Amino acid sequence: MRTDSDLAEAEVRLDAALALARVGDFVAARALAETQVNAFPDELTVLRKAGAVLRACGDHAAALVLFRRALAAQQIDIASEYSALGETEEALRWFRQAIVSHPDHAAAYLAAAKLERELGRSWNGLLLLESLYERLPQDVESNAVRTEFLRHHAEHPEVAREIGSETNDWTVHFRHMRALTEIGDFRSVLAHGGRLTSATGSDLAFHAAVFSGHARLALTVDSVRSAAKAAAMERSPSWLDTERLAIRLRHAISDRVPLSMIRLGDGEARFLALSDPWARGVISEYEAKCIVSVIWRNWFGQPIDAVDPVDLAVLSREFTGALADADILGVSTAQRYERDTFHRGYLALLERAVDKVMADRPGVSLTHAFANILLHRRSPFYAELLSGLDFLGCISPHPGLAARLAQYHGIAEYREYLVPGEARLPDAAQGRAQGPHFPDRFHAIMAELRVPRPGAVFLVAAGLLGKIYCHRIRQLGGIAIDVGSVVDAWMGFATRPGLYHEPETWVLPQ
Repeated sequence: MRTDSDLAEAEVRLDAALALARVGDFVAARALAETQVNAFPDELTVLRKAGAVLRACGDHAAALVLFRRALAAQQIDIASEYSALGETEEALRWFRQAIVSHPDHAAAYLAAAKLERELGRSWNGLLLLESLYERLPQDVESNAVRTEFLRHHAEHPEVAREIGSETNDWTVHFRHMRALTEIGDFRSVLAHGGRLTSATGSDLAFHAAVFSGHARLALTVDSVRSAAKAAAMERSPSWLDTERLAIRLRHAISDRVPLSMIRLGDGEARFLALSDPWARGVISEYEAKCIVSVIWRNWFGQPIDAVDPVDLAVLSREFTGALADADILGVSTAQRYERDTFHRGYLALLERAVDKVMADRPGVSLTHAFANILLHRRSPFYAELLSGLDFLGCISPHPGLAARLAQYHGIAEYREYLVPGEARLPDAAQGRAQGPHFPDRFHAIMAELRVPRPGAVFLVAAGLLGKIYCHRIRQLGGIAIDVGSVVDAWMGFATRPGLYHEPETWVLPQ
């Protein structure tokens, strides 16, 4: 827990950062300022001082973001005081002003929505939460509150039960099944999907199979038990919080000990649906294929039917092997098991996969699935891990990433392996490596990979295949860190809405 003395120390460091900026040491000044903002993201004084540092560095766009956040923090303080005085309408007015000042600040939306409900206008609160969902679709807390509001609004057009199978617009059915999934009404999802038999072969049939398959998986889950088990895991010696994770990685780097750290999310879970024997006993082959196709098109820009089944089987075995041999696994937390109704069935697949690894190898370490982001917040651009290395390898869709990191951290030698980017990257960022990622580029990289010495560090951002690259790097004696989408943010691409607030403040300096 942050104390007043921690805050005072942060302010002293920001004064030092401003002094660095005034003598032209912009890299050190910016890094120091970002560290303090990450530690105190809503502290008015920190935001103002950090904004002054970025302004002195000439980064006026990033400075403006922090000044707007500072304004929102002040407006939220005023709103909170009005609320404490019982002046709810005035408090609401100030919370809405804070939303205008800082549109990505979830706390202002949540507070305003709850006040609207207290005033008997919970529909207005739901509309606020819908706006927040559009901006930050992956924010766990706000999605949980939105789900709570949806449960109490059967009249919401996306939850209304009177939608009939004769409705021709497939998007109406899609939104309806999505809303039912969000509120955890999985049996209604199955019932509605079962009424869409005339849609065979259409987009509607595809999405109905995705939602129905997930619903069948979710109905097997005891979410209370899963959350309790995850909470116990987070208290166990196997769990690495951000500080312990950074220490573990630093020791591996200094001691030149091979290591693979990989992270697991709902994308990997969808892939498991295709081959996991338990899942195949719960859902049909068609449902499994549709579930995987959603993420496969994003990863590789092609339908999964275009892939040779033999190649898929080999890929599944290699992915399972990468999980089995990883030294550190990034996994879902208790909070996500409690609140993420939308992915509950997929989380069940991940839970089973992690349980198997831990049963076979009790010594494996676990950490947060968003450790890639938490490490950056702790030390921007992984300075504490990368500064002064003699070598850095990068596997990513971003040409120039390795060179920029090498220059920023004073790294003598680097090597870059390019892969095609995910579909969510903008068009300008596509086509940077020739041929499809799987199987062509995948097999080429597996053959090309070279680790120049034991303990050489590689950053890997390559989706599902990145887990296998990490495994291969470890086999060759290197240290592989699955950094995922954080490098998109470093290169200026906000590919994960809700994970990188004010994306311009995450960009790696040229």
